[in-house]
Amino acid sequence: MLSQEELELAKRVLEFPEIATAAGQALEPHRIPFYLLELAGDFHRYYNKPANRIIGPEQELSLARLYLANLIKTGIGQGLELLGVTAPDRM
Repeated sequence: MLSQEELELAKRVLEFPEIATAAGQALEPHRIPFYLLELAGDFHRYYNKPANRIIGPEQELSLARLYLANLIKTGIGQGLELLGVTAPDRM
């Protein structure tokens, strides 16, 4: 169903709790914005490929990609919130 690239994106987002914990323990808060920047860049590269249309003819794949996009949105939002930065609801 999902490609290897999509699975890697999902795994990357799920690393956030470990990144945040390690940043706190090491007193290195810069790890969080670096992680968020990398995650956003990874998603941007993924999203800009024509083959990776979120909504497409296959309903199950579209739902899985919507879930992935929402997972990334939530992860970035939580990271920004932890940094005290507000994220827009829409772009």
